[in-house]
Amino acid sequence: MDDRQLREFVAIHVKEGAWQVVMLFWDKLLGRYLKSRKLTWWPTDEDHDLKVLCKVLTVEDCKLDNLTLYFCKVTEEGIKHIAEALSSSHCSLQSLGLRWSNLTDEGVKHIAEALSSSHCCLQSLDLTENEVTDEGVKHIAEALSSSHCRLETLNLSGNKVTDEGVKDIAEALSSSHCRLQSLALRWNNVTDEGVKHIAEALSSSHCCLQSLDLTDNEVTDEGVKHIAEALSSSHCCLQSLDLRENKVTDEGVKHIAEALSNTYCRLNYLNLTYNYDITDKGVRLLADVLLHSNYELNAKGSSIFVTAKVKTRMSEEGVS
Repeated sequence: MDDRQLREFVAIHVKEGAWQVVMLFWDKLLGRYLKSRKLTWWPTDEDHDLKVLCKVLTVEDCKLDNLTLYFCKVTEEGIKHIAEALSSSHCSLQSLGLRWSNLTDEGVKHIAEALSSSHCCLQSLDLTENEVTDEGVKHIAEALSSSHCRLETLNLSGNKVTDEGVKDIAEALSSSHCRLQSLALRWNNVTDEGVKHIAEALSSSHCCLQSLDLTDNEVTDEGVKHIAEALSSSHCCLQSLDLRENKVTDEGVKHIAEALSNTYCRLNYLNLTYNYDITDKGVRLLADVLLHSNYELNAKGSSIFVTAKVKTRMSEEGVS
């Protein structure tokens, strides 16, 4: 059967709850819709149909490790099904994407409980553009501090996260159990107060965060100063920092430049694009500091970013 016929066939049997029949055609789905064991298509977004999918996920010979369900408007009941699957000893899912799914704090609570399960294999969670508030973030932070949680990548961009939620995440980052290496908080309501908490975490010997994205928040020079101090710490593992579309001025650039000159700084990538209060003076200051360094400055118009000419050894070999 062709792709259209296969989709129609699977959709009918999903609707009927016949997950065993779907499993018979799972290899065909793997070949046509699953690229690198990733599923980005499912017949409908109804809870019943999602339950069928989650049943398939818990079958021992299911080959799926990446599930991406964008624009699915998953309800709390649907999230419960996903969380139950994640907690199964047979589920091998390592990456879950639920962008634009109307996910609320209650749904996040179910996922967080699954993350704390010893059976959960999830390493990457993308919750971009949902309805998650600080309450939901608190549940995730508690999970990150669990010795069972394996999460390494977390994307909370485009939610309703404030400094309070960031404080909870920062506390988790300082936990000896936390494995998080990448954190994206784009398009939220993070101010200098929240950045201060993150900076304190970055200076912790337990924190293994390597990538931080704070694009389009409310970060000013004060917040940048806190981050710059953390970057100069011998414990800081951060390699990528994105501060696009904030409120950084030449003063903030000065703090960053000083950090980049520090031998402890491991940063390989810095983006200051669309901080419109950075003037030519700030760019020249950055250029002068980086002139004989390992860094290369790329500045054209409102685009300003710095990259390492030779990446740090840690970047190449990973965090030991």
